[in-house]
Amino acid sequence: MLKAFSTPTAPPRYESDASKKPPATAIGTGMGLGTPGVIKPPAIPPRPAPPSNVHRESVGVFYLFLLSIAVVISTTCVVYYYQRDRAVYEELVDYLEKTVSISKINYNPALGLYELMPREIEQLGEHRQVIGDG
Repeated sequence: MLKAFSTPTAPPRYESDASKKPPATAIGTGMGLGTPGVIKPPAIPPRPAPPSNVHRESVGVFYLFLLSIAVVISTTCVVYYYQRDRAVYEELVDYLEKTVSISKINYNPALGLYELMPREIEQLGEHRQVIGDG
């Protein structure tokens, strides 16, 4: 009977007798690699020693020092200008709070559209003139 697919047979194994050597085959023998018929990959080369991080750490500490100095100077400038122009900042914050309140009123559909009365328009005009002249 003829078999369509035949399973390959492994080469015969020999006992560890120095006088008996396995027969030479085309792959894996005669190269001193050990098991006949098995191709072994080349050995992995040893990894080089990692570079010393002392230089990187010292540069990192230097940059951290420069960054902390920049933060301290920036904070000092902000505090100084805040103290010097406190009235301007308070006026600006007050204006922004009023603007937000008006926006909330304008966009609330339950309250309807907010319209200024003529008296409020006159007061805003006078306030604008006072600030514009100052």
